[in-house]
Amino acid sequence: VDQGTSIEQMLDADAYATSTQASGIDQGGMDTDGDEVPAPVPSVVPVPSVVPGTGTDGTGTSVDTGGLLDGNLLNVNVNVDLDADLAAPISGAV
Repeated sequence: VDQGTSIEQMLDADAYATSTQASGIDQGGMDTDGDEVPAPVPSVVPVPSVVPGTGTDGTGTSVDTGGLLDGNLLNVNVNVDLDADLAAPISGAV
């Protein structure tokens, strides 16, 4: 009895990625119509107040980092539609 078999496997795959990107940065409205009157420039340099336990201008020396990690820095929404049409051979199939 002479038995022989041939198994041939081929894999052909393509990957395409398409994307639209929209970004916007809003730092508040800008009044560009020029109807504002500029504030007068003071002729005397103001002297900062000194509050004990703080810096010379009353702002303090510590930095509040409590809200540093609140919110998202980058929102990413990924929707993948994968149709690979892959099939694996069944072991022992003739």
